[in-house]
Amino acid sequence: MPFSRHFMSCAIMLSRGMSCPTTSCYVMFIAVMRFMGDHPLKGLTEQEVVNTFLKVTPTPDSCQRGWRLLYILTAFHRCSEVLKPFLLKFLQNASRSQGVVFQGISKACEQNLRKTYRYGGRIIPPSSMELKATVAGRSSKRQLFLFPGGIERHLKIKTCSVALDVIEELCYEMGLHRLEAVDEYAVFLVTKRECPSPQ
Repeated sequence: MPFSRHFMSCAIMLSRGMSCPTTSCYVMFIAVMRFMGDHPLKGLTEQEVVNTFLKVTPTPDSCQRGWRLLYILTAFHRCSEVLKPFLLKFLQNASRSQGVVFQGISKACEQNLRKTYRYGGRIIPPSSMELKATVAGRSSKRQLFLFPGGIERHLKIKTCSVALDVIEELCYEMGLHRLEAVDEYAVFLVTKRECPSPQ
């Protein structure tokens, strides 16, 4: 793709049935730039927009917001099979390079993407509270788990945690390290607790 002083107006890789220019690519590109804080302000002339865009250098905050957006996206969406090896290689390089600023979140993005391919990704979109927490850098929450006999245990649940992760962690804490032991357990969801009526 040759250098241009204008925003992208079509997809770099076209899929079947896609014609160029595609407004959806442009709209998504602008939305990502706005989310990261890199999109020029409205009301500027075209030349001012071009100059502003060319002068934009990612700030640490901008990069951080971009990584957090990628963290959310990798938990929900599979990328194309064409892009997958390149994205995984990028994430692996970023997470394994010593001294890289966003080493931890790049590893989390890689884990999210692998789980999304393995388990299909999250079905229910994140709540506004979860999105705000993720954008603020909090990617896990403490979830209460109840054992028979009224024993309570809190575990950290992440965006891409699945029931198998929870079972494996609980089994490990109980000293059950064989894979066969993990198959013996299940997780049940309590949606509403009824209090016994006083008699």
